[in-house]
Amino acid sequence: MKKAAFTIIEVMFAIVLMSTALLMLLPVQLRSLNRIMRGRNDLQRIYILREKLGELLVTPPEKLKSQAEKREKPPTEVNVTFNEITKKSHLHDFTKDIVIARVDGTYDNRKQTLITFVPKPEAKK
Repeated sequence: MKKAAFTIIEVMFAIVLMSTALLMLLPVQLRSLNRIMRGRNDLQRIYILREKLGELLVTPPEKLKSQAEKREKPPTEVNVTFNEITKKSHLHDFTKDIVIARVDGTYDNRKQTLITFVPKPEAKK
């Protein structure tokens, strides 16, 4: 009685078929990993901007000033600016008390902006 078994040709054909299928999935996997890394960097950049915004909220009004800084990891340029409330705004009544603090993050030809209101520094007499 003959035992049921695969020939060497059938085994080699199955291995080639499996290898081809796995190699076809490789670019999809690499693209997925690349997106994960980019997403992680984007999250880190947002946390950097939120950290800067948090610093503005706890800084005494008289020490607030516009500033720019570059972070290395991930590469991000952070700019802090202060703007007066415009006359067209519904918040114009608060112009003497608050200013708009804007934190801009620039990276990979993209820009992320966070905005808050901070107390206006008192005018020096």
